[in-house]
Amino acid sequence: MTENDTAAQRRQQGEREARTSEIRRLLDQGGPDEVAKQFGKSSLSSDEYKAAQRQRQAAQARRRDAAESRARDARQQSVQKTEGAARPRTRQEMVDAQRKFERSGARAAERGRDRVQSQAM
Repeated sequence: MTENDTAAQRRQQGEREARTSEIRRLLDQGGPDEVAKQFGKSSLSSDEYKAAQRQRQAAQARRRDAAESRARDARQQSVQKTEGAARPRTRQEMVDAQRKFERSGARAAERGRDRVQSQAM
């Protein structure tokens, strides 16, 4: 008799899980009214309904936490990008950089002329 009892218990557990799953689907689809339409108003106080509500709330909390985590990561990456980015140069810094570049080019040209003259001798 023990085997029959455990088989029956397993079957009932499977039926409860299937009903809970269906109630959760109906809650997602149309809310408590949809559940009441399908299973009757008394089902709104059943253990399966309560379990479906808990499962649904847990899933919503996981989705909310994941979204918050993604937003937090995006903010951190944005801050890191702005901290690592070079600040825009001022007009004076641009002028100074251009002069420095021109002088280095002039010095290189002078070295080239000196080399050519020394080889010619």
